[in-house]
Amino acid sequence: MIMMSRFRPILKYLFCAFLLVVVVCVGQVLYCVVEGTKGLKGIEFRDTPTTTNTDTAAPAPPPPPSPTERIPRKIHQIWKTNDTSSYTIESSQPIWRSVYPDYEYKLWSDADIEELIRVNYPGIYSDYISYPYNIQRADIARYVLLYHEGGMYADLDAFPRQRIDPWLDAQSVLVRTADGNSISNHWFMTEKRSPLFAYLLASVHKHNIWVAVPYVRVFWSTGPFFMDKAVRDYKRDHPEYDLVAISAESTNSYVRHIAGRSWHGADAKFLNEVYDANYKTIAQFFGPLVLLVTLAIFVVRKRRIRREF
Repeated sequence: MIMMSRFRPILKYLFCAFLLVVVVCVGQVLYCVVEGTKGLKGIEFRDTPTTTNTDTAAPAPPPPPSPTERIPRKIHQIWKTNDTSSYTIESSQPIWRSVYPDYEYKLWSDADIEELIRVNYPGIYSDYISYPYNIQRADIARYVLLYHEGGMYADLDAFPRQRIDPWLDAQSVLVRTADGNSISNHWFMTEKRSPLFAYLLASVHKHNIWVAVPYVRVFWSTGPFFMDKAVRDYKRDHPEYDLVAISAESTNSYVRHIAGRSWHGADAKFLNEVYDANYKTIAQFFGPLVLLVTLAIFVVRKRRIRREF
């Protein structure tokens, strides 16, 4: 008992420190989620008409370039190497080449991208190589490529259905998620040296922070939360920027995306379950957790009172 009484103050401080760490981590996660999910609220952008045609485009004579086009006729895709035969599912590479024979096509390897960033963008190179997850480097790579050369980016699991040449007159073309309030980064287009993407790349370092939940960390540092905040902040200060934000319905008519969520861990699967189940899982998970924490606090306080008397 004497020994325990000696360690009791230390245990008390350790417990308080633990609670403080938990509160800070939870607060940080909540801040990233709340700030990230503000999405495109209050942002004006050029919309596109919804189309329901979902037939895969057959090769056709490409239309001639228009003098009003600002986005280069280039297609960029990335993979670990310059050979997509190791890609785990069907690669969209030959389909893009077939539908857009007049576009310059580039498949960038991890080595190509790292060299490009190291030589041309040393300001974000340390962040690029420090990321703990490959998906973060893949996210940054697509932003760098389009800023550096302009054109169109598409994931290897994104397949073209129709040509999108009429949108080449915009400065940037982004894709909205199903709810219309956020941006997906599996496919997008932009002009070369886009000021919007310059702003986005300038935001890389301040977003490269540790977050307790890996899924939220990826979204906040390089993913949709990162893009949403950059677009929202930039458009607020530059409303004249010609941004096309395509609805999910229209996007599906032009590009079919097989969203495998292959990089997701257990935390991401849980959060997607929360979203897909319309928040019912929150009560199922956090309800018992809150009950256990409350019970633990009650037991500790009861024992403390008994010792004092």
